Amino acid sequence: MPILICQNHENYGNSSDYYNVSYYKSDSNISTVAQINQFLSNLYSNKIKRILRSQQPNKELVVKNVYNLVSSNFAENIQEADNFLVFFTKDNCLICDEHKKEFYELADYMVKEANIIKFGIIDGLGNELEDLKIDTYPTVILFKTG
Repeated sequence: MPILICQNHENYGNSSDYYNVSYYKSDSNISTVAQINQFLSNLYSNKIKRILRSQQPNKELVVKNVYNLVSSNFAENIQEADNFLVFFTKDNCLICDEHKKEFYELADYMVKEANIIKFGIIDGLGNELEDLKIDTYPTVILFKTG
């Protein structure tokens, strides 16, 4: 099955160009102009879903009271708690690394003292989410399901 690669040219030249790329997969073989036109028509009418980037899950799901999240386990873990605080980070981000330490300390303290909230961390660049686009790192979001 062919995969169509689309780049957002608004941000062309940005140092994170690699992450402005979206991937779409055709349900059938595309070998004619008519099939390309049909594929693009389906794409523009949102009949074709993006292929989401996802890293492999860590061997240890929870480290120091913080869940290691990836695209493939994100929704499942978020839905298991009434309150889930997620830290979105990216590689080579010094301010992310500084705040990550504080996030782990907060998680450790809150779980020991109250245990009313779960904590998670996810590499926002390596893991795309269906309905959530993070453009600034670090970002912290509280998900409430209850």
